[in-house]
Formats: sequence, C-alpha cells, structure tokens
Amino acid sequence: MAPLDSKLSLLFDVHRVAYLTDELVERSLDDQELTGTEFALYSYLKTQGPRTISEVAAGMAASVATASKLLGRVEERGHLVRKDNPADGRSTLVELNEAGRAAHIAARPGFRAALSTIEDDLSATIGDIRWALARLDQALTTALDHPLGPEPGNRPSQRTLTYEGDPLSAAEEAEARRHLDWLRWQRDADA
Repeated sequence: MAPLDSKLSLLFDVHRVAYLTDELVERSLDDQELTGTEFALYSYLKTQGPRTISEVAAGMAASVATASKLLGRVEERGHLVRKDNPADGRSTLVELNEAGRAAHIAARPGFRAALSTIEDDLSATIGDIRWALARLDQALTTALDHPLGPEPGNRPSQRTLTYEGDPLSAAEEAEARRHLDWLRWQRDADA
C-alpha cells in the first residue's frame, strides 16, 4: 500500500481519494450511458423514492441549480417522471421511470465489480469506513455551514455521556466520543 504523504493535509488526502473514486466509477461505467454522477443520482432516487428537487440536492450535497440541471439531463433521456407533490402543491416530486430503473440495473454489474475489487483490498470493515466517511461528511458540512448535509438518519448522533473517573484530556474525550459514535453507528447499521 502506498502511504499518503504525511506532509500534505487531510483535505489533500480526501481530494486524492475522491479523484481516484471518480475515475474508478467512470471506468466501471465505460460501456454504459450513465456517468458516475448520474449513476449516483439514479442510485439515490432508486433507494430514496420520489423526492423534491431540494431533497435531491440535499441528498447529493449539490446546489438546487446543479440538481435541477442533472435532473433535466435525466428527464431529456426519458428516465424521469415528475408529479405533483401531494404534501405541497407548489413543488414536484421526481423519480426514475421504468427506463431509468433499467438503465441503473444495466450499469450495476460494472459498478459492483469495481466496488468488490476495492472491498477485497481494504484492511478495515466497510462499516468502519462508512462511519469514518459519515464523520468526515459531518465535519465538512459543519465547516461549510452547509444546509445540504447528510439526511438526519445518516448523521452520527451527538449525546451527552456522564463519566465518573479522572478527568480526560480534550484529545481523550474526543477519542471516546468517536468510539461511542462508532458504536451507535454500528448498532444502527445492523438494525
């Protein structure tokens, strides 16, 4: 394994991993009509069901304008259905139609093969890595004061815990909180 350069920042490491991830996903979809971003959108819509454009934007951590443009491309391709939102007559809900679901299904084998390749090479569990990514997502969202953070059910929870022992240093307390968040995340992932 090539170590990350310790002279560079965490944000550089994240940028590098994001770039490599993007390249791997794009390669896995080479013979498909979907780009990596579109495959992510199709996956989101497939698992989350009908959503408003604002909800799609939040789920994808994109601006409403970017989400609208992406949804427009999907609609032009004939893979999207828009319908009135019964909860709010001013907005619409979007979802994949049958052709969109078929395009997503057709793209999955290459994506799953790429995912399997990296999963087999990891030294940590997928759950541990997803937990760390959820924490990173939360930290980035907070740093950006971004309204488009992870949906409430996907955020690591924050609670107060009573401890009756010698005082912990700030670093020890932070480590204890990370471990407790990990335990909660594992519990929720297993549910």
